[in-house]
Amino acid sequence: MTRTLLNIDSASCSNHDGDSEQACRCTVAVLTRLPDGYRTGLVRRRVLDLYEAIPAQHHGERAVRELRNVLAAYDVPQRKPHEAGPLGGPSSVLRPPPVEEG
Repeated sequence: MTRTLLNIDSASCSNHDGDSEQACRCTVAVLTRLPDGYRTGLVRRRVLDLYEAIPAQHHGERAVRELRNVLAAYDVPQRKPHEAGPLGGPSSVLRPPPVEEG
């Protein structure tokens, strides 16, 4: 995951230097190589930060649209802490067995 974050940071630098197309292409490549479970949390936040930093006049460019589409494809609805465990899986909270009335 560290390498992924470094690649996204490098893409952010490209965007800051004015090359939003290269930044988006690099980020899409990084995201599509990652397993599903790693496209959340800090990785997703960094990609969103990059996308939000791209000037609005570039949002119509193909590479920027592709990044937006990749982000949307991996959009995971946020769950409440009691509904999801680590990585969005089933809750890891132990619950007592149901009480049978009799």
